[in-house]
Amino acid sequence: MKQISILTTTITILILGLWNLPVNIKEVLSQNVNVKPLLLVQGQWQLFSFSKGRFKVKFPLEPKVFKDFTEIEGQQLDWLLFRVDDDSYWNPTKNEADSTSLYVVGYTDLASEYIQQETDSILERMGNSLFGEFELQELNPQSKSISLNGQPGLEFYGTLDGKVAGMRLYLAGQRLYALYVVSKNTANIEQFFSSFQLQ
Repeated sequence: MKQISILTTTITILILGLWNLPVNIKEVLSQNVNVKPLLLVQGQWQLFSFSKGRFKVKFPLEPKVFKDFTEIEGQQLDWLLFRVDDDSYWNPTKNEADSTSLYVVGYTDLASEYIQQETDSILERMGNSLFGEFELQELNPQSKSISLNGQPGLEFYGTLDGKVAGMRLYLAGQRLYALYVVSKNTANIEQFFSSFQLQ
């Protein structure tokens, strides 16, 4: 009986512990994240799969997951964001502003009135709005048309505080994906962008 009591107490503690996890961890759990064994060492890139987001991408560390919104043309867009900024999120002695690199994937579902417009127009307008929203004026506003598995996209490159910065937008049905990266290592930028896959 004593062993059963100890087991019951242990299970209760585990359940309560999961319930009290930080919001971003709960969101990670709710996203059905499939993670290969992770080494929290820069350069040990791992492929992360986000089933509800319907995409896969490589990050150098496990991403922080959170919700945010932007106001574009009078409409609120709700974003789910996956962010890695070196190890400053994991290391309390480091400041996020001191990060040498940043990797972000976000997605939002657009209202049907947007989808009725031409795809190129939607991507250009969304790109311009995100430039203003996130103060990315140092990026080159001249975009380059790209595609991924037949889905249209735009790419922007430039410099930001002495580092290379890039943004890619993809439109898959009503879902808009935004990838944003800042790094001194162009190989890491290419690895991040090229690893992005739609599911």
